[in-house]
Amino acid sequence: MGRDQGARPFRFAVRSSRLSSGRELRERARQAEDLGYFAYHVTDHVLGPSEVMARAGHAGSGLAAIPALMALADATQQLRVGSRVICLDFRHPVVLANEMATIDVFSEGRLELGLGAGWLANEYEAMGIPVDPAPTRIDRLAEAVSLLKLLFGEGPVLFHGDHFHVEGVDGAPKPAQRPHPPIVIGGGGRRVLQLAGREADIVSLNFKNPSGALSPDGVQRSTEEFTVPKIEWIREGAGDRFDELQIDVGIYYTVVTDDARGVAEAMSTEIPTISYRQTLDDALRILQTKSAPAVGVVDASGRLVGLVSSETLGEMLLVGEAMPQGFRFRPWGRRAA
Repeated sequence: MGRDQGARPFRFAVRSSRLSSGRELRERARQAEDLGYFAYHVTDHVLGPSEVMARAGHAGSGLAAIPALMALADATQQLRVGSRVICLDFRHPVVLANEMATIDVFSEGRLELGLGAGWLANEYEAMGIPVDPAPTRIDRLAEAVSLLKLLFGEGPVLFHGDHFHVEGVDGAPKPAQRPHPPIVIGGGGRRVLQLAGREADIVSLNFKNPSGALSPDGVQRSTEEFTVPKIEWIREGAGDRFDELQIDVGIYYTVVTDDARGVAEAMSTEIPTISYRQTLDDALRILQTKSAPAVGVVDASGRLVGLVSSETLGEMLLVGEAMPQGFRFRPWGRRAA
């Protein structure tokens, strides 16, 4: 989103990573569509719950992302479907272009294509895939994005980069959305966010995980101190197109409670580098000044009772009594009863 926070409605998406069956996935998708959610995203992790993933602090998935996307599209009528995000190191761009364009055609133009450079080192190592340094993976991601856009376009593709070489491939089918489905790129470091600003339609703010695993150090890089530079890195990459971008944020820590202070204190125990006071103060200041993207949470009567803030990157705090008087939020896209 640009600086004018009133210019666009918020979009809400659901993300699933651990589902037991196709029936459960389809039922959740229909429920999300009925509730007015805009999109349903799936993660892309090959390994399911296991000791390997547990060592990385990750629960794993086990359901393949691309078939899941088609199941989501087939179960719904308006809900957009997306990957958050496809790991490019697991798929060649020519194959991925074919698969994703097919889903976009079959879903009648509802695909959002999330792309990532990969980061979970344990998953790579368990499959025997080399984990290249982050700059190499980001360079490969940049090439893949350029190649995908060519494959989604018209005519045979001639492409020779440092990582991919393609001659005479005319991508088929062509996606329903032209020139291509919205591309989502995210991350927490300067190079990948500059790339996202330059090439993506949707930029996803995330933790920076240089260790190749989820860790308290990565989570603490989601405070205002670390997020403001991330926005500037996106702006550097985007230039004049910055106001055309959508900024996406994943809500990783969601707690519904009457005891916001108690929850924040518990969080600061789990993540010692973030104090509960800092967590609450960041959220309230953002809402009161409207200086950054924030999503309100309402109760059944429409009273704003909580905040999801992109500067605290994913903490939902129920602090209704502290909200500015008269502040209201209405979900966008909800179907009429």
